[in-house]
Amino acid sequence: MENINTLARRHFGTWNNFILAAGLQPNVTKTPEQVRLELLALLNKFYNEHSRIPMRREFSSRTGSIVKYFGSWNKFIAAGGFAPNDRRIPSIGKLKNSLVKFYIKHHRSPTVADCLHKNGLYNDRSYFAHFKVTTWADVLEYAGLNSYFRITTMTES
Repeated sequence: MENINTLARRHFGTWNNFILAAGLQPNVTKTPEQVRLELLALLNKFYNEHSRIPMRREFSSRTGSIVKYFGSWNKFIAAGGFAPNDRRIPSIGKLKNSLVKFYIKHHRSPTVADCLHKNGLYNDRSYFAHFKVTTWADVLEYAGLNSYFRITTMTES
């Protein structure tokens, strides 16, 4: 069986002609400036929707293009007119404070799901790594918050 590329080119002349005949939009070669403008438009759209600059993981599908056309994530953010984060790694104090602030605001201890929805919290893996613990209950205890995940048993002393 012949390769689809070979068949398409033999019968339609070019791959893009084949794609057009199928009723689809062919890939169009864009200039580096067009790609940069599209990426910056995505950055501004994200900022307008979320009132903050994106984290790299939120643009993970575009990271390769961003590094290719801007050199680095921070250069991309700066080219968009925003101040890049100068430190990616939060201190233990900032991590603890974020948990306590959440507790004060919501009158409950945060969950891992709260981290995934931001709410002023960092990525849950940051807490595990910096506090050197393996469970969310340990994270909350490290920050001095009530851990409603702990199951305790009553034993005789």
